Amino acid sequence: MQSLWREILADLRSGNKGNTRSILVRLLGNRGFHALLAYRVAHRLSGTALSFIGFAVSRMCLIAYGIDIDPRAKIAGGIVIYHGIGIVVGRGVTIESNVVLFHGVTLGNRFSGEGDGFPYVESGVIIGTGAVLLGPIRIGASSFIGANTVVAQDVPPASVIRPAPYIRSPINRARRSDVSG
Repeated sequence: MQSLWREILADLRSGNKGNTRSILVRLLGNRGFHALLAYRVAHRLSGTALSFIGFAVSRMCLIAYGIDIDPRAKIAGGIVIYHGIGIVVGRGVTIESNVVLFHGVTLGNRFSGEGDGFPYVESGVIIGTGAVLLGPIRIGASSFIGANTVVAQDVPPASVIRPAPYIRSPINRARRSDVSG
């Protein structure tokens, strides 16, 4: 029970630099913190005779905030969830401390059959809006995963991963007239 309180306090303090007012605002009105709180309660209850209550808490969080964190995931204290809507964290995911998740992030498996696993996210990682991390991959410490990036391979520590740049191609007018004609 004591580690539960430590994790909750670490979640409250992360991203706030000890500012008491920010901690109060986060405690009362931050859906990312509320989702982590619900996860922590559900996680403690999973695998016990009261696991159905943990599942119910997890589902209520999904309904209220649109954040789906499986109670069987392993998430250290000190996590920050910004905006939160659309986050999915699968059952086998492990997230170390001081990780930042933006809305629309998916951490899950690839459903490719036997031996497929879940991502392991090391400390200090920032995962941008809409990023998708799939399969038994390891995201190295202090890495940055850019918005709308799909990652299915290991990422070394202190890396920046971003989607392919936007490439503008001119329209071939002759070919276009053949199609429309």
